[in-house]
Amino acid sequence: MTEENVPPNVRKRLAAELKALRGERRQEDVVRALLEIPGSGSWSASKLSKVENNQARVQPDEVEDLLAVFGVRDEELLSRLKLWAKAARRKGRWQQHGRDLPESIRDFVEYEELASVQRVWEPLLVPAMCQTAGYAASVILGLERSITEEELQRRVDARLRRQVVLDREDPQELWVLLDERVLRGVVGPREVRVEQLHHLVNLAARDNVTLQVVAAGAGPHPGLTGWFSLMEFPDDSADIAYTDGVYGSLYLEDPEDVRGCTLVFGHLLGIALTTTESVALIHRVIGELTQEPQ
Repeated sequence: MTEENVPPNVRKRLAAELKALRGERRQEDVVRALLEIPGSGSWSASKLSKVENNQARVQPDEVEDLLAVFGVRDEELLSRLKLWAKAARRKGRWQQHGRDLPESIRDFVEYEELASVQRVWEPLLVPAMCQTAGYAASVILGLERSITEEELQRRVDARLRRQVVLDREDPQELWVLLDERVLRGVVGPREVRVEQLHHLVNLAARDNVTLQVVAAGAGPHPGLTGWFSLMEFPDDSADIAYTDGVYGSLYLEDPEDVRGCTLVFGHLLGIALTTTESVALIHRVIGELTQEPQ
């Protein structure tokens, strides 16, 4: 059993597995049995509830005690869940450098780093995975007017570090769908916007990146409800979807919710320009911007 067996959403997966293994047993009965095990530590119904709902982390030895109470004698399952418990207690790379990212997206970028495929729909802004430093700075300043120069630089650097998944030995496959309004949005000065558009053209030329644009004339469509990202992982972990907004982050892990996002993405693919047409449109917008008077 190695680190390769650890799923990206390990904390949630472990909590769900332990809750499922408890089955119909009452939490109070489980706690009573745990307290009879020498050296089992401090247990309560409140602690068990928090563990099962991913609100508290659990030690590998505590996992072993829980499975003993549940009557589980599967050594392979025990080894796997103890490995997950150990992994869940470690802070990931992005959690260790927490101040570089808003707390609300730290879990998301951990998933993003592990994903083998990411599909992004964006009706408003160039996605973070495709942003230049200048564009990223303009977006962050627009959202947080009072940010310090030092904090701004840290945030921009962190955003650019997320993009290394496109350059690793086994690069992430990135599929980006943009609304035409994203290309024409006034984000930063003209030179920043032109640089960002050229960067999109360069990304579109890469083998592991597919970029398509939904033209402004496409009319109303399901994607107008907002942006989202769909992520697939190289192991047997279930796909997840993510979005955010004024009221915080939303992780979609229920298969039906993920399927809904997948269907919307498929619909958008059906009305999007081809990759060739999309790059041609980007070049036209670059031409329009460079011809504008200073």
